[in-house]
Order: sequence, then C-alpha cells, then structure tokens
Amino acid sequence: MNRTLIILGSLVATCAFSLVVRENYPFSHYPMYSDPNPNRYYFWLATPDQKPLPVQTLTGKTAAQLGKILRSVTDKRVKALNVRHRDQLPEAERAAAAAEILAFLRQEATTLKQTLPPKLAIMRTDIAYVDGSTRETPSIWYVEN
Repeated sequence: MNRTLIILGSLVATCAFSLVVRENYPFSHYPMYSDPNPNRYYFWLATPDQKPLPVQTLTGKTAAQLGKILRSVTDKRVKALNVRHRDQLPEAERAAAAAEILAFLRQEATTLKQTLPPKLAIMRTDIAYVDGSTRETPSIWYVEN
C-alpha cells in the first residue's frame, strides 16, 4: 500500500510540476523544432539517367542512412580542408567523397548478394516552401564516369 501511494504521489507531483514549468528550458528544450529551416534536402541513389534505385533493397541502407553517410564523409573532408560548409567542397573532394560512399554501397550490396548498376548517381532533392506550396527540385550531386 505504501509503495502504491508513493508511485501515485510521484505521478501527481510530476504532472503538477510539468504544468507549472511548461515549455521552459531545461525541462523541455527542443532546438530542432524551435527555428526550422524553410529549406531542406535529401539524397537518393539513382542511375545516371536519374531513375531511382531501391537503395534499401540493394544495399540494406535506407535513403536516410545514405544522407547520414554522405554528411559524415563530407564533414570529415570539410574539417581536413578547413572549409566552412560541405557545399563549399572543391569538386575533386566531392568526387572523392562520392566515390568512397559508392564503394561502400557496392560492398554492402555484395554482402546482400545484390548487384548495383555499373554506373550510379547520387541525387539531391531540395525541398522549399514557396508561395504556400512545397517545391521539390532534384539535381545530380555526383555521377560516376
């Protein structure tokens, strides 16, 4: 009985505390939602003629993981070159990063006994909210020669 009262008392105290404190830092601070960027982008795998590939089926990696891998690899190069942002990477560095990523994806595909096309493209789709509607603009980030 004492244990039940302690649990119920703790629950009531926590709820009352949350109602009084509300959304004040450090109790509920979500910076990723506080000032969202109106422009976002995502990466996806395609053939050189921009036909999407089922990256998860072929490599076991999701499109979201592809983006994380890409950001991780390019961020290492950004730090090494002391560049401000990954969009400012020289073309040769971007190509080297893409080659590293595609080699990794080919290795993952081989592990799953899948075959990727001989030539691949990494696509970037920019999403922007313009004049009350969402606009998606795909572009080629890198194409294998």
